[in-house]
Order: sequence, then structure tokens, then C-alpha cells
Amino acid sequence: LFALISGKEKKQSDYVKSALDCIHSQYMTGITIDEIATKLNIDRTYFYTLFKKKMGVSPKQYLLNHRMNIAASLLSGQNTSVSTAGYSVGYSDVFTFSKMFKRHFGISPSVYAKKEREN
Repeated sequence: LFALISGKEKKQSDYVKSALDCIHSQYMTGITIDEIATKLNIDRTYFYTLFKKKMGVSPKQYLLNHRMNIAASLLSGQNTSVSTAGYSVGYSDVFTFSKMFKRHFGISPSVYAKKEREN
């Protein structure tokens, strides 16, 4: 019985690890949570439950956080334009990227970049 339970927990951790690998290697392609669940060959709801239990946030929120942190890094560390930063993290529409960035950080990406470059 213990071996079965242990094997099930390992399988669940493998799903989450595979999802994280997928997010970290494909965030710039515009990948969705549905696509990740399909690649893992598991139900989206089951995937959500496993991921949230292990990571403490939903897969969608984790993907958004990852994209926004990389975009912020691009905007602050280099002379990257807002549109280039957006495209680089998987957004095909700069207006959607700007809206999501502002929702995440509380300021627009252009204001963020300006503040970071002044520091």
C-alpha cells in the first residue's frame, strides 16, 4: 500500500516538474495551460489541482508571474522596447501585454522601464 501511495505521489510530482519545465522553456511561445495539460496527457482540472497543491498558485498565475518577471528584467536591464519585451514573453499583442503588466506591477511597462533606467 505504501509503495502504491509513494508511486502516486511521485507521479504527481513528475507532472508538476514536467509542467514547470514546459513553462520555463516555452513561456515565450504563448503556450497556454490547456496546451500544457494536453502535453502531459492529463485533465486540465486535475492538472490545476496538482499544480496548485504543489506550488501554492494556479498554473495560470505561475505562468503569468514568470512572464512578467522576465519582461520586467528585460525592461530594466536592457534598452528593450515595450513591444519587444511583450513579444519576448509570449504576447502577440502589445496592448494585452501592457494591460497585464500594469495589472501585475501596478504601473505601465513604459513607466516601469523609465524608473528602472533612472536608478
